[in-house]
Amino acid sequence: MFTRRPGGKVLVRCWDKDFIRKEKKWALLRKGLTPDLEDRFRKQLQAQESGTVVLWEVLDRLGHDARDSDIAERLKREVARLEEHISMVFHRFLEAGGFSILIGELPVTPWDPFMKGEKATQMLGEEELELGGNRVVLRPYVLPHISKISAEAHRQGAGPRKWSDQQGFYVYRNSRLLVAGSWLRLGFVKEEHNKLARIQLDFAWDINVRKSRAVPPDALRDDLIRIARKTRDVARGIYRHRGATIARQYTEQVFMWEKKVKHNKVFYRLNAAHPGVAALMDTARKHGISKEVGNFLRLIEETILVLLIGPQAPHGCSRHLTVEVGRRGRRSLVPDRWQRASAGISL
Repeated sequence: MFTRRPGGKVLVRCWDKDFIRKEKKWALLRKGLTPDLEDRFRKQLQAQESGTVVLWEVLDRLGHDARDSDIAERLKREVARLEEHISMVFHRFLEAGGFSILIGELPVTPWDPFMKGEKATQMLGEEELELGGNRVVLRPYVLPHISKISAEAHRQGAGPRKWSDQQGFYVYRNSRLLVAGSWLRLGFVKEEHNKLARIQLDFAWDINVRKSRAVPPDALRDDLIRIARKTRDVARGIYRHRGATIARQYTEQVFMWEKKVKHNKVFYRLNAAHPGVAALMDTARKHGISKEVGNFLRLIEETILVLLIGPQAPHGCSRHLTVEVGRRGRRSLVPDRWQRASAGISL
């Protein structure tokens, strides 16, 4: 590998399997195996501000499979697989511009797992969680039914592992895709009728060295299960109803509550970006009572039962806070059996 940072010198590092086998230790060489190629790429990088070249040499083992009579064809397939992998793992960098990856002389085209350019793609709203002071951002997508897109778009959307195996969470860290399509051991299986469900997840927790698996912390599991279940439900409906736009209430949904986790304790805050909260505060400012309304909303945040919002609610109980006002006046917000066990809430 040859690399150069802006204003720096060209650095060379090389893994040589034959050298490693001979020396019986993992040792990096500081020069390439072929002087002519090393000189070529050094000059190429010195002529530009920065960049990286990854060079594969000594591919004599590529045709080890007895079924491969033509090594050139095997090499062509491997290069195609490499291009698919790079276009998926680094697609955000490639989409952002100012950054390119070439295989030989040909640029790699980014592969967008969420088909955001298709009109029939549904984004079910963004949800932000907090874990130990770090943001965890989720964006669930339901991809279009085959009847709503062109044959080429359907082929592209399938991804390297094809439709059914590409469903699930897409886990990113620092814009790099680490896990491409997995239900993260949350109890779900990959099924044909859920293949349109893909969830973007940006995170900051630790993962293993290989970066091939990301097991979510226990503090996030309930929320991830809730979001995955909702996304799968919508995707299943789209699959079965031949692309009819269903469950429109989920589209571009802004969540009322934001979950926070601090010192292993879960609490919720009202989302100031929610249309209802934003409209209330706008009206309060017009009438000069924004401070009083803000204090009232903070009182709600501090006194609301977490069980009423989060997935910890007992089975069969509503997880949404509703207020019903009629001729008989206000009604209790807490089920009777919870009132007996917990402090009540009054407005």
